[in-house]
Amino acid sequence: MVPKVVTDETLLDIVKRYSQYYALPEPLVYAVIHAESSFKPNAVSPAGARGLMQLMPGTALEMGVTDIFDPEQNIAGGTQYLRKMMDLFGDNKSLALAGYNAGPENVKKYGGIPPFEETQSYVKIVLGLESSYAGGAPVSSLRVASAKPLHRIQAAPSKGAYTVVFHSGLTQPADKVEDKEPYWYIEYANRVYPVRKDLVKTVEKG
Repeated sequence: MVPKVVTDETLLDIVKRYSQYYALPEPLVYAVIHAESSFKPNAVSPAGARGLMQLMPGTALEMGVTDIFDPEQNIAGGTQYLRKMMDLFGDNKSLALAGYNAGPENVKKYGGIPPFEETQSYVKIVLGLESSYAGGAPVSSLRVASAKPLHRIQAAPSKGAYTVVFHSGLTQPADKVEDKEPYWYIEYANRVYPVRKDLVKTVEKG
């Protein structure tokens, strides 16, 4: 894979266009990108999330993303999914962010922000970052060295009890996979993602 790059000018344009299209505050989108990937287009998390807005492979496919590392496609898919979470939780920003981080099923299960340390921290940090960007954080600060993602970034996803292989060729680990037509419910590190079966090529053990 040829590493993707994106200039500040291009990033600002992409975020502005898709924030407006999906009726999201631009500072919120910057905050999510900052927290998720530290503005690194080629970022991969242990759970298998990828790109600037750290889309899971199944989510990316559902959002119409064909190149998960392409900055514009990733932001288009990420903002679409964030809007989906906002709609699902009545424009409650905290619940939408919790759903983005831990999966909407966990938010429904616990009737609010799940009691996971990472998710609780994620919501607080993203909202704090949003305030910073809304307060006029300069463009140059988007790429400062101190901007670190909230989870570890690595070259490839970690291993789980199962490996979910998508038709796109991407994979993600799973601790547990449940068959609930027409979805696979994929669980990994407290996160639960419903993924349409037609997007999955195979589920392999180990």
